[in-house]
Amino acid sequence: MEGAISTMVKIFLKSSKGKERLDKKEFQKLVQCQCCNILSGADSKEAVGNMTDGLDNNQDGKVGFEEYMKFVGYLAVSLSEQRNLADQEPEQNAESCQAAQSTPNNEQKPEATVNADANAGEKAVLKLGGGLTNPGTAMTSAAKMAEGAKTAVEETAGAAVAAAEETAGKAAKAVNETAEKAAKTAEETANKAVETAGETAGKLANAAEETANKAVEAVGETAGKAAAAMGETAKAAVAAVGETAGKAEAAMGEMATKAKETVDGAVKAVGDAADKVPAAVEEEAEAAEKKMDEATS
Repeated sequence: MEGAISTMVKIFLKSSKGKERLDKKEFQKLVQCQCCNILSGADSKEAVGNMTDGLDNNQDGKVGFEEYMKFVGYLAVSLSEQRNLADQEPEQNAESCQAAQSTPNNEQKPEATVNADANAGEKAVLKLGGGLTNPGTAMTSAAKMAEGAKTAVEETAGAAVAAAEETAGKAAKAVNETAEKAAKTAEETANKAVETAGETAGKLANAAEETANKAVEAVGETAGKAAAAMGETAKAAVAAVGETAGKAEAAMGEMATKAKETVDGAVKAVGDAADKVPAAVEEEAEAAEKKMDEATS
């Protein structure tokens, strides 16, 4: 029954395209597509239009969900009554035959307003006519069925909501558990990462210390070699300076000796020149006196 109710709701929503009411064209299409096997004349726009008018209690020209359920309920009641009539028909025929034997031939037989094919079995057919366009008391039964269907839908919806809430609660619980596990795993991973980082830092510190010690040793060795090389260079420089100084001193001695000799020669030459000056002066004086004497005589 739940499946049938769900199907009826889905058909209405699909036909109305999610709206709350069916217009005449949508209801016509619904009847043609969904009721063609149980309604003869389902293709007749006039017959379906008359039936729509009969269902339209609020006269808005449309068929709401409750009116749609009244239509479904009326179809169900009519089919049920028709099948009951079909089951009772053999007995009625037998009684009619007995009555025919005792009644005059000119008496007319009543005609059924709703025809049923006795050989059709489960595939009974309702004719669109006065009975469906003006349902009468059967509509009250259909309304009760619609109300029952509405209640069943509400109960089904409530059960679905409860199931959804239960599922949501389970999902939330599962999410929380998963989150707690993920948090725990993340914490363990972080602790391991910190531990690994500490070990790595320790190893790096040890390696850096060893490298620094080696660098200090290398610097010490280089400094020693540099000091030794500087000592040797200093010794060579001192020796070179001493040698250069010796050579300079010897050269200066020779220069001093030569200078002395030059000075002595110059002094001697000056002395010799000085000795010759008086005699020259005397000669010049005598020549000058001679020339004066000659000039005066």
